[in-house]
Amino acid sequence: MKKIFTLLSMAFFAISVNAQTTAEIWDASSLKDETAMKNQETDPQHDWAVVKASEITKTVNTAKNVIIHDPNDVLPWPGQHEKKDENGNIVYEKDEDGNPTTTPVYEPNVTDPTTVTNNGSDQLYNYTIKGSTTSVEMTAIGTPNLGETSNWTFGLAVDPTAPNNNKSLNTEACDPKFIDYIKMKSGNCTEQYYDWYEYNKDGDAVHKVANDKWDPACGVKPAMGSWYEFKVKANGTLKIGFFVNKNIQNNKLYFAEVQEDQYHFTLLDPSKLTVWGWINNNTYAEDNENCIRNTQPRADYCVIQATNLSNPFLGYISFAAEAGKTYMFVSPETQLGCYGFQFTAGEETGINTINTVQNADAPIYNLAGQKVSNDYKGLVIKNGKKSIKK
Repeated sequence: MKKIFTLLSMAFFAISVNAQTTAEIWDASSLKDETAMKNQETDPQHDWAVVKASEITKTVNTAKNVIIHDPNDVLPWPGQHEKKDENGNIVYEKDEDGNPTTTPVYEPNVTDPTTVTNNGSDQLYNYTIKGSTTSVEMTAIGTPNLGETSNWTFGLAVDPTAPNNNKSLNTEACDPKFIDYIKMKSGNCTEQYYDWYEYNKDGDAVHKVANDKWDPACGVKPAMGSWYEFKVKANGTLKIGFFVNKNIQNNKLYFAEVQEDQYHFTLLDPSKLTVWGWINNNTYAEDNENCIRNTQPRADYCVIQATNLSNPFLGYISFAAEAGKTYMFVSPETQLGCYGFQFTAGEETGINTINTVQNADAPIYNLAGQKVSNDYKGLVIKNGKKSIKK
């Protein structure tokens, strides 16, 4: 099916670079295990290429919000409480005729996960991939669920050179051209991971996990999930080939600058980025209602906007990168793929003005990235900014 590119007019100005030099390119396809590719010849439609095992590094996940309690140290039953309606009245069980009895309805209490201690021997592991040029080092981070191993694969389940392949950045308009992308099949990005066992009212040990979906307003990197970081050593233009899985109006894409502590970050204003590409497996003209054409940045600084779109998006994102900074891009609820990147050194910088989400009703977090109430006292993060609540 013919691919028609849709230029996204999200950038309010074009990124220009002075003192152009030869572009540096890193291609994710260089990680492909050719042996595994040969094994796919019997059924190439249903197997994905895998990343060379030698390119994947396993390290302990040391995120501050990863707490794993010893499964042999089962926490007590947290008890229960009488259920109340919206007016604060006790709810009672009903008889066969639907009339209230004198027996209250009970609901189980919920253990506060922040009270769970980290005394277990089990650990979450990050599986990372490095991709480097002279000026840029990319780190692809993926954290499988507890007890699972690395699942880094490539995105195409068919021969990447086949005529019907519509997931490669390899048409005439593509620069640079990329054939395949890496992705990790892990859980969604989460703000924390708490894992413990507790007794229920019958005395049975029940496994509990608290892992709230990652919200960029928390201001800290995900505790687990999958995302990409780019450490830049020189000023210039960084252009990344990426793939966002289905339903991108909900599966948002964020781009951020990682702070010096390598833990907190600040979202980049998408008006400082240039994004273009096409809707996968569809032929959309610019006047088609399903074409991505919204020119205004989202209020929550999501890079990609879409309306009535349930298909994947693939293309490029480029911006003026500054030497000594690390950038991160992440999609909280979908698999995010990376084809590779191109870096062109140049002198012009300063267009990456950092902005943050401004929302009066945004949640409040402590410095560990844990959500806290409005009554919390001390250093907090709201809308990505630190302040002191007294």
